[in-house]
Amino acid sequence: MSPLPAIPTDPYSLIENGIADRVRAALWDTYFNKSYQVSNNDANLTEGNEYFVVMRPGAFPFLSTQYRSGEIQDVDWTSFAHLYVRYQEKREAWSRFNPFRWAVMHVVMKYRFLDAVTLGTVSVPAVTMVDRVRSIDASEDAGFWRFFGTKENSPPNFMYQPLRVITRGRVRFE
Repeated sequence: MSPLPAIPTDPYSLIENGIADRVRAALWDTYFNKSYQVSNNDANLTEGNEYFVVMRPGAFPFLSTQYRSGEIQDVDWTSFAHLYVRYQEKREAWSRFNPFRWAVMHVVMKYRFLDAVTLGTVSVPAVTMVDRVRSIDASEDAGFWRFFGTKENSPPNFMYQPLRVITRGRVRFE
């Protein structure tokens, strides 16, 4: 039996990590002080802290372009950046959530080309196969969320909203 060919690096992971790295570095000290606050692990919500971004994959339609061949395709990668803001009193929820959501949106669009950048003391490498972040939107309203298994009459623990980020990348299939 012949060995399987080597599988190249997952392009979606490069994009997801590129977005997460920029958000984490640009908003360090303002909203984040632990690297796990921007990750793909929603179990980190139990670790304390107030602000979180949990990355999740979405759709990935292939595009018909002049580069389309058996080897190279343009792909619009969808990532979801799920925003969580912890609060104690419901009256403070919106005043904490809105500036955080805007800060994340601002960082994603400011660094939409995912090129190499130094943010504070952190050097973030380029994601070279990316054309740019094409859009960011929230397709559902912000809402209130609490951990599963809490008492039925317990108040929510977080404000929550998923942001959809669409990034165009050129992928080589060898």
